[in-house]
Amino acid sequence: NLQSSDLCRCQIWQNGQMLRLCRKQSSPSQYRRYLGRSLTNSTADEFELVAAATALIRDREKDGPPEFAAWKNISDCGTQLLNSTGSPQILVWLLDALSEADLHPDERKQLVFLPAYRERINEAEDLLSKFSNDELCVCWRAFDRLQLLDRAMLLKFLDSTTRPLATLRCHGSHAAAPPRYSSFTLWNWVVQAQGFRNMKQYPDSVVIAKSVAKRLMVEEEHSLRAQGLTFSAMQAVVNMVPLSSRQRHRMVAQLSSALPGLSLAELAELPRLAARGQLLDDEFFMQVAER
Repeated sequence: NLQSSDLCRCQIWQNGQMLRLCRKQSSPSQYRRYLGRSLTNSTADEFELVAAATALIRDREKDGPPEFAAWKNISDCGTQLLNSTGSPQILVWLLDALSEADLHPDERKQLVFLPAYRERINEAEDLLSKFSNDELCVCWRAFDRLQLLDRAMLLKFLDSTTRPLATLRCHGSHAAAPPRYSSFTLWNWVVQAQGFRNMKQYPDSVVIAKSVAKRLMVEEEHSLRAQGLTFSAMQAVVNMVPLSSRQRHRMVAQLSSALPGLSLAELAELPRLAARGQLLDDEFFMQVAER
């Protein structure tokens, strides 16, 4: 019962394990040469390419940000695969890695994979319907991060998430299939919320953004804490919509309860989140300082 994205992750994980093993058993210079060969190898498939891109993201805390030339090679190889035998559903994870890379806007303009992928999504009418829920939400978030999301593309994503599920049979003359988003996992909801970052530019989508914010702040509060997604969800919410006074108090309470389980990276980002959400609570800041 695995989704296609789960199978994709398994194969990417296998390639990633090979890179991790190479890193452990070789010197840094040998590892960089091996990784460089995998990025320039014309016979590399999309799984190898995604694993290499993910390795660059994973290793940047130890090795520092990779040189732009590495991302340029990834972009060029990804474009070749996209225009030949590459699957957009698998290459969306490459798009996700590029969206996490620390690149200057002028550098992003040199990545030919970004407009090529956008064009593929734009020209294929029902391509997003073939994506798994994971792939759809990750694609939406990457488009937002990479500033590829315009009004027409946003409507395409919204249409794909609200379209009735084709896999379910409904009985009765008045029965209707539930929308696709009814099958989203909690992680899907968080990732979709991260794709709503620029809703101020699209006023007709604010109602949907507020609905997603309510779901994450009220309906899924305990599930978020159990899965360790509270910080990511609250970070997405403050970037989506302005918070009311009541919502700010609720967010402070949620972050306070999740504080012991936050990672160092999340703890470092907490002051920025508090500033954006205007979470002005002295007791909460004392808890953060003690943590």
